[in-house]
Amino acid sequence: MDFGNFLENKNTKYNHVVPIDLDTIPYYEKEQALKEFAEGSLGLEICLRIMWANNLKTHACCAGGHDEFDIGYISMGNGIDVFCFLSEDLLSSDMIALEFDKDQNRQTIRFGGKKEFKDKLLQKVSEDILSGKKQNDDLIQDKIGKGLNSDWLKEGRIYYMRKLGMSEEEIQFEERGLELNKILETGTQEEVDAIMSEFLDRVKIK
Repeated sequence: MDFGNFLENKNTKYNHVVPIDLDTIPYYEKEQALKEFAEGSLGLEICLRIMWANNLKTHACCAGGHDEFDIGYISMGNGIDVFCFLSEDLLSSDMIALEFDKDQNRQTIRFGGKKEFKDKLLQKVSEDILSGKKQNDDLIQDKIGKGLNSDWLKEGRIYYMRKLGMSEEEIQFEERGLELNKILETGTQEEVDAIMSEFLDRVKIK
């Protein structure tokens, strides 16, 4: 079943946490549902409109808000192949991320940056869909699971920790913890050995 977009927004009829089958929305309310799903983002509205018109039914979406570090996304079932429409320009951007989850039957396009930038990325997705499928299988496979720009994500984490009132010392502690965990997961044995004592000291502190 293909579901509509759902977010916790009780002030709208369609944009909330309960999944909605797009085919159950009356034709005379499709425009209302589209506007609610788009959350005021013209880029997302246009993208959803073009997706639906091309039988690319969305499962969930988020415009990403107005904050510089809010992440937007569009998800659909794995049977809805949207990745094949994406151009090399989009696939080369480190502010676009592709996720493929076989167990959850879900594929997702995530996009980061300021609102204006996210709208431009969504506009580009729309243009790519209109121009048809591409022969970019290798680029897609390389892109899946890579995530968004790591420096931007780090900047966003620090930004939100400061908004929560964390001290610079607390922020540095948390960021170093992420660095150590990454080394443990992906580092060489030599790199792991070099940080093990620091990692164990942090575990004792906690």
